[in-house]
Amino acid sequence: MSDEKTQPRYAKTPADLIFYTDTDSKDYPIYLLPNYEVMYKKRPEDAEKIAVFHVKSTSVSDCYDHDGGCYKGYPIFHLSSCKNNYEEFLNYHLHLKELVDVVNSLKLRIHIRILEISYEVYKGDYDELIGEVRGNALSVIIEPPYDLSSEEKKKWAITYTTLKRILAKLTPEAKSVFERLAYTDSTYGGRKGGSLVPFIKIKIPLPTQEFVDAFEKVKKYFEEVEEVEVTEEKVTEEGVKEVEIPIEIEFKPKELEVEFETSPPTTVPTAVAPPTSEVRKSELVKIYLLSMKFPSKYLVQKFEVKENEEVRKWEGISAEIGSRLEGIRRKAYDMISRIFCNVEEYGTWIAISEEAVKEAEKISEWVRDELSKLRIKEVRPDLDINSIYSVKVIPIYLEPEHAVELLNKAISYLSKDVAELEKKIAEAETEKTKKSLNKIMEDMNYKKALLETFKKYLNEISK
Repeated sequence: MSDEKTQPRYAKTPADLIFYTDTDSKDYPIYLLPNYEVMYKKRPEDAEKIAVFHVKSTSVSDCYDHDGGCYKGYPIFHLSSCKNNYEEFLNYHLHLKELVDVVNSLKLRIHIRILEISYEVYKGDYDELIGEVRGNALSVIIEPPYDLSSEEKKKWAITYTTLKRILAKLTPEAKSVFERLAYTDSTYGGRKGGSLVPFIKIKIPLPTQEFVDAFEKVKKYFEEVEEVEVTEEKVTEEGVKEVEIPIEIEFKPKELEVEFETSPPTTVPTAVAPPTSEVRKSELVKIYLLSMKFPSKYLVQKFEVKENEEVRKWEGISAEIGSRLEGIRRKAYDMISRIFCNVEEYGTWIAISEEAVKEAEKISEWVRDELSKLRIKEVRPDLDINSIYSVKVIPIYLEPEHAVELLNKAISYLSKDVAELEKKIAEAETEKTKKSLNKIMEDMNYKKALLETFKKYLNEISK
């Protein structure tokens, strides 16, 4: 695992949390903070509110091996039986067949396991049980082609190179998915005399509905805390005021412009035009993927040793900067959610218009501008803020049937968001909290506009 102190992990979706679950361990807690940072096993002492995803166990429900049998001397692959037909696994992920075909073209051994992870989900530090739920994952393990007697350094070099080769052979849309889910790992294998065995692992989260529902309850629990933090001015022990950052960027839903990108033309006699239906089949649908990285207060944290344990702390200028960073993060996330849709199954945010791309660029500029106003260099002179934090949009081109599947998922999530906001509006009206009501109604208007845009786009490409 990476060093959590310098590289914090954030689970903002159910898929993220499953991805960051250590499936080689069991009976341990994953602590989730209100900013969605993941902390393993050790309770964060400075957190005012937390949620716990206690990992009870991980079991393998099914598996596939490229030649019909798992290598018995390789502990991480050992199972009682394996299937030889990976066709049975294709429904688990849109691009799995392409991945398996690329691995087979490189003549590498591949193993696929369906993992069932059991969680107990709690509000607070085991204060209130939300439920006992299951979250699935598809674990793809690929053996690099290094020689058994190679030195450890060479084995790792070949492993990294093999991963790069696999990703380079994938289509852009498949690469954009798997490069976020792929990493290198190692174990001590029997077939190599107990020596270290590096391998490539791709963990594909498959959240169940019950897991998604539990995660949504945790989000609602955190949002109740966040609303107080955003609407109230606070003063730290050092006398530093935490103020709400005004949003100067105004987003207005605009009419959708449907764009198609055609595949390279094949050689066809000019006198014979192909039927219209065949032309439509050759068209690819443009979708925009979002890549974003926002700062948090943990960028300027310090550590203090108490009773042989490290405790996070913020003092003086660090407290001031940390407070402002949290405000920037919340505002940027709020603005992004108005123009992009988070599709959890695919682990990405998507948009469908050029306007969304332009607005994302504005948000990126806003984030960098706000960061430039802070005295971060005084606390972290080693960081180049402009290169670390940004919002980027990447266009991808999908076959119409794949685009329809993705857009249907997005529409489903947006519809749920609108329904939830309508429920909050009813609650806010009952409580007569005008400021909260105005904010929720504004959010709902943006969500409805975004939902209609996605529906319109889906209707265009389905014709």
